[in-house]
Amino acid sequence: KRKRGEDLPRSPSPSVLDEQGTKAKRAKKPENGANEEEVPTKSSDNASAQTAPVTENERSIFIRKCPDEITIEEIEAYYNQLGAGTVETVRWGSKHGTFKGFGFVVLKSKDLVPRALALRPPKVAGKQIEHYACAAGGKKDAASKTKQQRQNGDYPAGERELFLGKCPDGITEDDIYGHYAPLGDGAVQSIRWAGGNGAGFRGFGFVRFKDPETRYEAYSMAPPRVKGRTLDVQEAGQVRTKDELFIGGYKGLGITIEEVKKYYEGLLGADCITRSRDFTDEDGTSRGCGYLAFKSKELMDRAYQADRPVLGGYTIKVEWPGNKAPKVVGGPMKRELQLSSCPESMTEADVQSHFAPLGAEAIERINWTKRRDMCFVVFRTVENRDEALKLGNL
Repeated sequence: KRKRGEDLPRSPSPSVLDEQGTKAKRAKKPENGANEEEVPTKSSDNASAQTAPVTENERSIFIRKCPDEITIEEIEAYYNQLGAGTVETVRWGSKHGTFKGFGFVVLKSKDLVPRALALRPPKVAGKQIEHYACAAGGKKDAASKTKQQRQNGDYPAGERELFLGKCPDGITEDDIYGHYAPLGDGAVQSIRWAGGNGAGFRGFGFVRFKDPETRYEAYSMAPPRVKGRTLDVQEAGQVRTKDELFIGGYKGLGITIEEVKKYYEGLLGADCITRSRDFTDEDGTSRGCGYLAFKSKELMDRAYQADRPVLGGYTIKVEWPGNKAPKVVGGPMKRELQLSSCPESMTEADVQSHFAPLGAEAIERINWTKRRDMCFVVFRTVENRDEALKLGNL
């Protein structure tokens, strides 16, 4: 076992094909219309495929952004927290003896791959590593950001990502992992910064979650605040179907998606909603967000234009799908109003009601301080914020 930086032997990536596999040759088409049988037939090919053993590639995970200081022992120790002997071997990507910053962790069984990916990727020598499932094409497919099935689940990358804007210099992966830690281990799959997290940093990045449900729950949380700056969090991809609305912001409030459904049924009719979905953890606890699918686009539009549900003194968050949300214009600090000396009885419903003349979609979010004596109202545009100032104090 060698430490990175030492002379490394060339190591092949896990092979997609079984070493004993052979490639069938198709017989030439008989001349003069002769009725001769071609071999091998498709049925025989399918039969051999069904009995093919699990390949090493299917038992492997691809790791990248590895520092030169990384060692096999560190990787083995990290993934062996799933159980002794979890890691069968580690192979490094190298060319002419030079380490290339990536490798393959071959696990004992295919069933261990999703469990390994559920772990937060390891961090070595202060550098955050990324890990992915190996796709059918080996290293190239596993590293490609355009492949939709490289991780556990068949979700397009955009449906699992949030955009992080207005990020200050010096922001770290730990800031983001720490903020979303309440979502559970493995909730955040990877974080990438535009231009890298160094001199070329461009002030924004993307955080990828394990599935769309976790992404939606993260979106319903208050945005991260790093080095005194509130990040601008936006959905990175289109969400769900055209007749659905995202419902959120009720985690831990004793409110259910069925109560929200009843609210809209009272407004639009008992048959206005065709289905509802509440995202829950494995133990059945609500994640505080979900979807309502309406019978028609017209009903969905009417639901969105209606007053937001106020249940138990809390205003429920109702959002368009990502491809219909009104565009946010301007940085969050330029679109923000600070409300101070807020009384204990003040609720989000009071704030929404005060700014209602600006329109149902004027407010992007309301961020409360822990003591709830102050809040920051973030509008969708600078113009909305300027119009809000003209309304005076609450």
